Amino acid sequence: MRAAALAAAVSLWASPAMAEITRLDQISETQGAEIFCLHDELLAESEPYYLVVQAFLYGKDVDEAEAATTKAVEACAATYKWDAAKRKLGRRAGEASATVNYLIEELYAEGAKDEHIQTLERMMRKLPVKDLNRFLDEGWLEDAEFIERINARLVAEKFPGEDNTLETARLAIEANVALTESTWEWVRAYINKE
Repeated sequence: MRAAALAAAVSLWASPAMAEITRLDQISETQGAEIFCLHDELLAESEPYYLVVQAFLYGKDVDEAEAATTKAVEACAATYKWDAAKRKLGRRAGEASATVNYLIEELYAEGAKDEHIQTLERMMRKLPVKDLNRFLDEGWLEDAEFIERINARLVAEKFPGEDNTLETARLAIEANVALTESTWEWVRAYINKE
């Protein structure tokens, strides 16, 4: 599912001018394996994965999630010789990617079909940069006008209009935006070496 999560994030923002990689779908399999090492480590066992995602989304079992994340980060650092900066960024990318996967699973559990997931991806690509950036500030969760606007866009694209499904979709957009941001940051710093 990591590839699907990344594919959904690929064209959320127009890429900055870059010397080498100009689209996230240009990341090689080897580069992606390093960027999303934490994601893969977490998914190797279901308990750490769910702990980390629940802590990320809902602030549950934070101490246990922190221990699971630290263990996974250390495994990645040993494999890829990560310094402190790569550990921090790899953690952000991995947590966001795992959260996207979890939320897509939730949408299916709530009755969404493949076409609804495609609708969500299409709608994200149409969002203005201002709205995408709004998802980077947790204050959006309390912004009723913003939530109403996002819901209206989803429903206009034929996404299911039930409250719980719309909430899960909004959280998936937030996680996708975090995934995109952290992936671009990795590309700029460690692949394109800007």
